This record gives sequence, C-alpha cells and structure tokens, in this order.
Amino acid sequence: MEKVIDSIVIFLENFKYTWQNMVLKGKRKRKPAGRRRPLRFAHIKWRLAGIGLIVCTIPVVKILEGDATIALLTVPLGIYMASGKTIGEKYE
Repeated sequence: MEKVIDSIVIFLENFKYTWQNMVLKGKRKRKPAGRRRPLRFAHIKWRLAGIGLIVCTIPVVKILEGDATIALLTVPLGIYMASGKTIGEKYE
C-alpha cells in the first residue's frame, strides 16, 4: 500500500511540474486575453468536480449497503459536469 501511495505522490509531482512548464511556455508566447485564463481554470475545476462527484458516489453506495438512490442524482450530475460547459462561458 505504501508503494502505491508513493507512486501516486510521484505522479502528482511530475504532473505539477509538467503543468507549470506548459503554463509558463504559453505565457512566453502570448499573454492571455482578459478573462480567458480564469475561464480555462474554471472549466478544469468544473470537470474535476464532476469526476469527483462520480467517484465519491461509489463509496457512499457501499456505506449505505447497496442503496443506490443517491446515484440517481449524483451520477447524471457528475456526467453533465464532466462533459458540459462551465457557468459563465459563452455558447457559440
């Protein structure tokens, strides 16, 4: 179990450095226009929240001993959040 946690931590650190390099490389080329950067991060947070909602549903169903009533609301909402647009974006 300890090896799994260590590998997850190493993966997250590598992801963080890769993400920072991508963001810094993008800054060098051009400056973000107005509200573009906050909307991009809002979109990422919105998708991660949807995935987290789906993932959190599984242990809750286990705790409730198979009563999947909560899944009727959380799974469709999580799918919508993971695949939909964020609040505040202009629809084209």
